[in-house]
Amino acid sequence: MMLEGILTPFWVMLVSELCDKTQICILLLATRTKKYLELFITAIIALLLADSLAIIFGFYISDLLEESIIKIISSMGFILIGILILVRNEKSDICSINRDAPFTAFILVFLSEFGDKTQISAGILAMNYNPVGVGIAMFLALSCVSIITIYLGKKIYSKVSDKSLKWISSITFIFLGLIFLLF
Repeated sequence: MMLEGILTPFWVMLVSELCDKTQICILLLATRTKKYLELFITAIIALLLADSLAIIFGFYISDLLEESIIKIISSMGFILIGILILVRNEKSDICSINRDAPFTAFILVFLSEFGDKTQISAGILAMNYNPVGVGIAMFLALSCVSIITIYLGKKIYSKVSDKSLKWISSITFIFLGLIFLLF
């Protein structure tokens, strides 16, 4: 029964996170850095914090913040990042992993995960399975998906020019922000 309490949440979390907006964010960040381990650690900490909140609060997380407020904050964050990518010069690009970029990556990943289907799934799973097992499954699933995403970002980085990546990243962040805001 303990194995089921880890395997079921693992597969639910893994499928929930595949092609998710958080992973798109991590992918875009991975195309702007060569410090993949730093990005992975930052992303996992942000994902674990956001999803652990769901496990702790279960269904009650919606009582803490209204969904519409979370949606607006996340959307505006994505739009702002997209604009900043366009207007900042290459040496201080907001999506490069430099001195202060781990904090930026943390905020981007945390905001994109907050109120997300993976976080909601974690809360629901914690109501039906042992929260420790759900936490272990969550860590394993998010780690697997993030490693794959960062690897894909690394491959894209080696094939596409910096200027093209800047435009693609900027437009993608702005587009995602608008989509999240509208739907």
